[in-house]
Amino acid sequence: MRYLITRPRQDAIDMASLLEDLGHHAIISPVMQVNCLRPTLPHAAFLHGLVITSRNALRCLEKIADLQEYHHLPFFAVGDNSAQQARDFGFTKINQGAGRARDLVPVIKEVFVGTQRPKIYHPTGIKKAFDLAPPLAQTGIRLVEQIIYETSPANNLAHDAIDAITSNKLDGVVLMSPQSAKYFHALVRQNQLEDEMSKISFLCLSTNVADALEQMPSKRKLIAREANLQGILDLIAL
Repeated sequence: MRYLITRPRQDAIDMASLLEDLGHHAIISPVMQVNCLRPTLPHAAFLHGLVITSRNALRCLEKIADLQEYHHLPFFAVGDNSAQQARDFGFTKINQGAGRARDLVPVIKEVFVGTQRPKIYHPTGIKKAFDLAPPLAQTGIRLVEQIIYETSPANNLAHDAIDAITSNKLDGVVLMSPQSAKYFHALVRQNQLEDEMSKISFLCLSTNVADALEQMPSKRKLIAREANLQGILDLIAL
């Protein structure tokens, strides 16, 4: 089977390797560019924890900060991949969610039961799938959010991606966020490929991703049972 991976390049390379190991062919065509910003970061000494809901956020934090200053903090990872990335970057006090940002709320609350007004640092992008701040604030946990990266659409799809779509040699498109779905749809329109997409399936990380494709023709839109990489792999195995 032949799949188009639309994730940012490093994530796409990692996923392509997994698919190749499973006997599939992967075409890489990132639909967004990640641009790291350089804000003044909060001092680690005044924080009680660090929550990451995007691998892009941790990559950008690594570029603009000395991560050793944050290694002593409890680290909250949205899922398996973020947790492994945190280990690779030297974090050891890792608390892992089930794959969605909303799933981190009870995990964070449990760690800080009895702590007076804990302050959790959340470096993030402009777009968030879920706002952690209100449910945490209900139990006295303050979320210090800071935008440290922004995304912009890719200029175009990769040539081999366009060739696979127009020659009817593409079985599915992997989409991991509502924003990437919107960017992909814009690039499809840019290349006048909407008719061709009616023959291709979409493998969506969540219902929100599928909803962002509401106006996109497709063979079918499959939604992962679990909002993580394994959920996408399970769809591919169907």
